[in-house]
Amino acid sequence: MSKSEKEEYKLALKKLAKSLNKSLSDIAIKAGIAPSTITGFVNDVPGRGKYGISARTRTKLSNTFPEFKSFLNETHDFTEKTNCELKIRGTVSKNSKVSSNLAETENVPISEFNNVENLYGIRNGNDIEIYKGKKEQPENFINKYVLATTKEYDSYIGIILKIDDKIYLKVHNSQRIDDIIYVFEIIYKKFNYYVLDNQPKKKEILKKPFIVKQNPQPKGNRNPIQIRDRLLPFLKNYIRKNDFGPTRKEMVSNLECSIDGLDYAIRQLEKDSLIIRLPNRNRNIKLL
Repeated sequence: MSKSEKEEYKLALKKLAKSLNKSLSDIAIKAGIAPSTITGFVNDVPGRGKYGISARTRTKLSNTFPEFKSFLNETHDFTEKTNCELKIRGTVSKNSKVSSNLAETENVPISEFNNVENLYGIRNGNDIEIYKGKKEQPENFINKYVLATTKEYDSYIGIILKIDDKIYLKVHNSQRIDDIIYVFEIIYKKFNYYVLDNQPKKKEILKKPFIVKQNPQPKGNRNPIQIRDRLLPFLKNYIRKNDFGPTRKEMVSNLECSIDGLDYAIRQLEKDSLIIRLPNRNRNIKLL
C-alpha cells in the first residue's frame, strides 16, 4: 500500500468505528479479523503499521460493513498533527490560467484545519493554493480569492469583483474575465504557513533594496591624476600582502576606473620610475 492509501484506510476505519460507536477491536472481531491487525495498523505499531493491511483483510471489512466503502471514497480529513497527501489538480501560469494536472500529489501538513474534507491543490510557483472541491456561485464570493471556471471550462485564479451589477474575475495584470460560471473557494496557501483567511492578500516577497551608487563621477571618467595617486598605495599594499602584483581586472575593480584611466596611471608611474612592467606576464607590475 502507498502512503496515501494507508492514510485513507486509517481514516475510513476511524470513521467506521465512530459511526457504529464501536472500538476498532470490536470491528475487527465482527469481520473475522485479529484485533491486533487493525489496531496495529491504525496506531502504526512497528511490524504492522508499516506494510498496511492485506487485500484479504480489506475484503472482509467491505463485506461485513458495506458503509466502509463509502468512507473510503471520501476525501481526507485534515486532522491535527497529520500530514496528508494532497491531490494537486493543476499549475498556475503567468497569466493566472490553470493548466490541468491530475497526477501529482504533495505532502502538506495543515494543522490549521480540523475535519475539513474535499480539499485539493494547485501549484502556483513555489506555493500550493488549497481550495475546497465544491462548486460555488461567484456572487457569493465578492472581493474574495478563488479558483474560477469560465463558460469555456478554462480555469483561473483571481479575485471576484462586482462592478455595475456585473461579476468579473480580476487576474494577473488587472485583466478582467466576465464569463465566470462557478468558483471554488481558496482557503489556504502553503507559503511559510501563510493563511489567506478567505481574504485576498498579496504575498510578501523579500527583495534586496535597489541601491544607486553615489559616485562623484561616472565610472571611467575619473581624473587621471586621482587614479595615479590611488594606484601606487594600492600596489604597495597588494604586493606586500601577496608577494606578487595584481591583475588589470583587480586594479580596475578596486580603483573603480576605466581601462584607459588605469593604463594612463601605470604609464605615469612607470615614467616616474616608481614601477616597471615585466613582459609576457599577467601580473606584470613590479615596484622599484
